[in-house]
Amino acid sequence: MKTLIDRLKLQKEFDRILILHFFHGFFFFFVLIDRLAHDLTFSSFLIRVIFFAFIYHVYYRTAKNVFYTYWTISALLLLYLLNSFFFVGDLSTSFLSMLGIIFIALQGLMLNTPYYYPRVSWWVYDFRYRDDLIVDLEFKGDSSKARLTDLRKLAGCVATFEKINVGDKFDVLANFNDQEIKLHAEVFSKRQEIIGRPYLLGVKFHLKDKDEKIIYSKFGQYWRSSKRAKESQKFQEV
Repeated sequence: MKTLIDRLKLQKEFDRILILHFFHGFFFFFVLIDRLAHDLTFSSFLIRVIFFAFIYHVYYRTAKNVFYTYWTISALLLLYLLNSFFFVGDLSTSFLSMLGIIFIALQGLMLNTPYYYPRVSWWVYDFRYRDDLIVDLEFKGDSSKARLTDLRKLAGCVATFEKINVGDKFDVLANFNDQEIKLHAEVFSKRQEIIGRPYLLGVKFHLKDKDEKIIYSKFGQYWRSSKRAKESQKFQEV
């Protein structure tokens, strides 16, 4: 899997996100050292510190390369820090744990966009229940079918087999409530999980005026209600 990100438009934001990694890493290792130093010999202590340093290096690489394993490692580290916060009596350890939790959560919140981590229901093989919508994609005068798999934070993910590059602009046409809408999109990121599957384009929607913002808001409500309806239908038929 290779992910391409529009460095010109996202470089500063992405750099700020990665800087947060060093902040919560600093607090995590203070908590780790404080918890291990009292109960282990020096050699055992050193081995565990080196092991966690390797884990944090891998963790940094997952964030830098926007691998989905980032979320798994984040959850495990949060559990460790939560355990330190609630069950370690030392006040300084609890305070450092709280700071580590805050910075990991903040970084996760900033990365949780379709640019970096688009949501795609690959595990749902029956297309009737996938929480995406079939849309028309208009690019350079040509029209093709695509799937809108994610919609949040004025951004989205479009799954398509068309060869569209980072930085390109196109229109997304969708039908809802007996009307057709057109959203102007710009590609900020591009990834392909497995050869043979469509490209996942992380796009930003450019809303030019108040009317387009109202249409986008209504479309977002329709998107969310459609997801809930599909989930309900799936469990009813099971």
